[in-house]
Amino acid sequence: MGMRIRGRTLAIRLLPMIVVALLSSAQGVIIPQILASFELSLSYGGLLVAINGSASVLTMLVTGLLVERFGPMRVLVASVAVIAAFALATSLAPSYALVVLFLGCLAVAASSTSAATNALMASTGPRRAYYLGMMHATYSMMSIGAPLLAALVVANVRWQAYYVFLLLLALGVGAVLWRFEHGALRQPLKSRQEATPMSQLISGWRSAAPIYLICLGVFFMAGTQASLATWGYSYMASVYQTPHTVAATATSLLWVGVLAGRLSAIPLSGKFSERTLLVAGAALCLVALGTDWLAGVPGVAMAALVFAGYGVSGAFQLGTSWGAGIMPQSIGIASSLVMASASLGGLILPSLTAVVADHFGFQAFRWLMLAGYLISASAFWLTPGEAANPLVDAVQQDAAQQ
Repeated sequence: MGMRIRGRTLAIRLLPMIVVALLSSAQGVIIPQILASFELSLSYGGLLVAINGSASVLTMLVTGLLVERFGPMRVLVASVAVIAAFALATSLAPSYALVVLFLGCLAVAASSTSAATNALMASTGPRRAYYLGMMHATYSMMSIGAPLLAALVVANVRWQAYYVFLLLLALGVGAVLWRFEHGALRQPLKSRQEATPMSQLISGWRSAAPIYLICLGVFFMAGTQASLATWGYSYMASVYQTPHTVAATATSLLWVGVLAGRLSAIPLSGKFSERTLLVAGAALCLVALGTDWLAGVPGVAMAALVFAGYGVSGAFQLGTSWGAGIMPQSIGIASSLVMASASLGGLILPSLTAVVADHFGFQAFRWLMLAGYLISASAFWLTPGEAANPLVDAVQQDAAQQ
């Protein structure tokens, strides 16, 4: 049977995802405030998103090696400490260049925090689907409140105060991890000889051709999610001239849909294939976009964001599950490639959105989303073959061991 995690231990190990969610999911509200404070255009916001995304992608390439060498809990505690340090630095930064630098460091720390938490949850054997689902659900739930909290802070104080809050939160979470995770922190380090040879990892990428189309679909689906999360606030404020507090709700509504989608994916994936669910998700996004486009009223646009969030929610977990099922002998490579594709999409599409919106306005944002949804649906639809469902397999294995 898979390893069970006690309720208190699970709650403690999910705390870092609260920090990551409040850091990452508030950008749609915080970035416009940063640009306004330094009197900069949206293109500079695109640069900021690009640097943060690049830092996250690069971090994914090395965090796995760090987790393998030092253990996930050590990496997790160190990453939370780095978040605290650079949250303080960001709140005190006197120039935009330093803000960009410090936010890039925060993106690195947030990415390694997520990767280390993911490794902890994935180490639970057949029950990993449940614990990983709890991890994603925690992130999604906190992402709903992040834009609202950020909007409240910037409306009453300044955007720098939000990073002071993150500093205090990260210090508290780090202290809890240090206090209650002594056992994991004291585990012996692996020797260098125990690590997988780099040549073997590189050769494994060549066998990933069967999931390239999945990665393409995940790239665009995760990229549209990141664009909506980053620029949904600005889209509502620009296209519909909604007040600040109403526009801030847009990102929260998106995350309501994402949370609903991720929770419902657990039972649905036992009945439908990942391919079916991902194609249906892209189709739902197209319907939501078309409804917003035709109606042209703020209320419909807000509702469309909920359905769009539901549609894109499966990019990470369903894409990873599908890829791992197609490459059961190289699950690590498959999952890393899918997650890297998602991160790269989250880097490129929001940056492209900033440039397009700066030159053509946020009406053009709809065309970018349309292209992303169509390409992702086509990539998933054209991927040949079906893989065994890992959630069903895990249940069967657990029952057999009983």
